[in-house]
Amino acid sequence: FRQSPESGHDQIGTCGHVRPESLGTIGRNGRSRSSGITGHVGPEYAILSVLFYHALRRGELCRLSIKDIHERRGVKHVRIYGKGEKLRYEPLHPGSLDRINEYLDAAGHGALPSAPLFKPIRNNRRGTTDTALTADGVYQILKFYGRKTGISVDRFGPHSARATAATNAFDQGADIAKVQEWLGHTNVSTTRVYDHRKTRPEDSPVFKVSY
Repeated sequence: FRQSPESGHDQIGTCGHVRPESLGTIGRNGRSRSSGITGHVGPEYAILSVLFYHALRRGELCRLSIKDIHERRGVKHVRIYGKGEKLRYEPLHPGSLDRINEYLDAAGHGALPSAPLFKPIRNNRRGTTDTALTADGVYQILKFYGRKTGISVDRFGPHSARATAATNAFDQGADIAKVQEWLGHTNVSTTRVYDHRKTRPEDSPVFKVSY
């Protein structure tokens, strides 16, 4: 993230996506804040990277375990349990993989296949926990970093990250069928909500006419 020159609702699009100018590269310029455990790097940047690069629902993110990160055809993938227990597989973005590895190296549970991928930042009684991060925990992380970047947080949450990723993919020319599969949508009409290319003046057919 980088600090935005302005804050407020103008930074949140009509479908909940964050305008690109409000975001920088996630986690590039440092580590996430400490979890309160000595030598432990918190999971926040890894979580943010997965949300903004992979468009996961927060429930999908919370269900991830260590064994869901695996190799397919020589490329690291993440296995996602979507709505209705539908499985889908996504290649891991290199930035997400780097941040996940950094977090697991510090947290120390990367060798436990059944362990939750993301654990709560702290547990006040024991200093650590074997339970998975909760959906509310994900929401609070988004709120915290939204405030840090100057994004209005009233409408900013995990779905904003999902909408941002989908809109960005369309803006970069992604095929709608591929985006539908990527998001885990049953109906393509749900996916079209995030495609704003038809609203861009520069894409009008009027500019394709030539005599």
